[in-house]
Amino acid sequence: MDNLTYTYQNGNGLSNLLVNVADAVTTGSNEGFKDGNTDPNLDDYEYDANGNMIKDRNKGISNITYNYLNLPTQIEFEGTNDKITYLYSESFRDRGSEIPRDTIARERGGKLLRSRGNLL
Repeated sequence: MDNLTYTYQNGNGLSNLLVNVADAVTTGSNEGFKDGNTDPNLDDYEYDANGNMIKDRNKGISNITYNYLNLPTQIEFEGTNDKITYLYSESFRDRGSEIPRDTIARERGGKLLRSRGNLL
């Protein structure tokens, strides 16, 4: 079982930007919350000026890049060349809030593994 403590930016209860999660339960179990950030001087999560998450140290995400609509375009992982790239069609402008994701590509060492829902 988890016993999580959440810390938000500015610590005043007026922010929705989560910066740290700590689990008081340390049973060594492989289940539950996994604290991937072992540096107490670094926040678990970082955000850009628009409030988009740009780092998630618990999941090993070193950078998230966004387009002009604040939609993620690329997620990079710490210590590897692994990344996830999102490509969007331009037709989302005509569909209001419905945003189709035409292509999701997972790269390992530069190799495209999935394109338009098909494995390569």
